[in-house]
Amino acid sequence: MNRNIIIVLLILFIILNVLACSNTEVSRDNASNMLSTATEYENSKIQSTTNQTEANTPQEVELSRIEIFPEITGNLHGIAFDHSSNMFIGKDSKEIIKVTPDGKFSCFAEITSDVLLNMTVGNDDCLYIVAKTKVYKVTDDGKAELLFEEKEFTQEFGGHNIIFDSEGNMYIPYLNTIYKYTPSLQKSVFLDGSKGDITFSLIAGMAFDKEEKKFYVSDPQRNNVVRYNVNSEGNLDSPCVFENIPCSEYIVIDCYDNAYIGDYTGSFITRITKDSSVEKIVLSGSYDCNTIAFGNKGFGSQTLYGTSHAGKLFKIE
Repeated sequence: MNRNIIIVLLILFIILNVLACSNTEVSRDNASNMLSTATEYENSKIQSTTNQTEANTPQEVELSRIEIFPEITGNLHGIAFDHSSNMFIGKDSKEIIKVTPDGKFSCFAEITSDVLLNMTVGNDDCLYIVAKTKVYKVTDDGKAELLFEEKEFTQEFGGHNIIFDSEGNMYIPYLNTIYKYTPSLQKSVFLDGSKGDITFSLIAGMAFDKEEKKFYVSDPQRNNVVRYNVNSEGNLDSPCVFENIPCSEYIVIDCYDNAYIGDYTGSFITRITKDSSVEKIVLSGSYDCNTIAFGNKGFGSQTLYGTSHAGKLFKIE
């Protein structure tokens, strides 16, 4: 009988051990599931935080290629392309360098100026240059004539920029005001940056989108860019402000209506897309990007070119 009792006790002991192991595995499975759930929750929180940060911070984009043109040096400021695909660069505030699509450099024209800030090509395919108080017109044979002079444009850098609309009207900013000149040079105020809900300290960049329904303005002293709607009467309304864009200076628009803003102190360009997202295009190396322009035909209509005070002419893709 004692032997039978011992056998029964052994069987009970084995059964209890099996049950205990089973419960342990269940507990381990539950713990594993809980750990997995907790990990997923933490990952979810991290992902959510990351998305929130990306939404509030410009996304950085590394450019695939930057190429420097070593053939030109000096204080470079101002860049434009004519309808024949020639490139023009302002050098040392007096010389206009011409670059043909096949890479030939030559002195195209000379002006009398202390500060050459920017240039553009008008609807007549002539080159127009703003140089502090003076505005020059350069014909295709390289002859520069003084178109007019604004003697009151003496503070800061004077007339900071120059662009045209499709009707041949010229726009030049001085301090916090943009002036409009008709083809007959009648002058009016297009934007008074001292009035309204949105004010400016210094206007540098300005650009219409391709359909001239949007108008961008940059203020490098307040580090912001403002995009306006252009109403049916040609006036500006419904401003949208993009803040924290450091040293926002000259603006150009690509064929998709994305705006590109150069930073004259840092090695990057800010891109504001048509749907209002903001991206920081990082330029690997040291580039104080003062003026920028998209190429034309032989230079690539979607290739961005830039000049710098350090004497660099470069293109970025």
